[in-house]
Amino acid sequence: MRRNDWLTAQTVQRMQELLSAITDLSVSSKLKLIGLKPNIDLSTVEHSRAILLGFLDRLEEMIKRSRTTSAGLMLGADPELGAIARRFLAPQRQETQGRDPGLDLDHLRALLLATDDAELPELSEALSEFRGLIEEHSHNGIAAVLGEV
Repeated sequence: MRRNDWLTAQTVQRMQELLSAITDLSVSSKLKLIGLKPNIDLSTVEHSRAILLGFLDRLEEMIKRSRTTSAGLMLGADPELGAIARRFLAPQRQETQGRDPGLDLDHLRALLLATDDAELPELSEALSEFRGLIEEHSHNGIAAVLGEV
């Protein structure tokens, strides 16, 4: 086992937990949208919401710290979180190139906290974009773990 295999495996596990939470919320909201009762219990939905909100907290804190320190993004224990944070920092550093992460974290947070079913279409769309972002950045870790099996 290589020195950082445990870190890669832990990161993959966190990314899979995020993807599972996104799936639970997406299925629940889409079933509600078509008038069906979600087959996911409320405690699972709330747990999934808490996982996503916790991740957003960590991501927003990393982005905030990188904007206020001269060192920028700190290399740390979670390389995937850093890679995702860089995605949101890139537009500020390269405004002239028009790069955009395509997802507003504040808006995603508001949708996750919303209680009005009128927000469900937007929540479904935002979760789909968020899933794409997480999948994009978790691919290398998954390949590293599964490549050794």
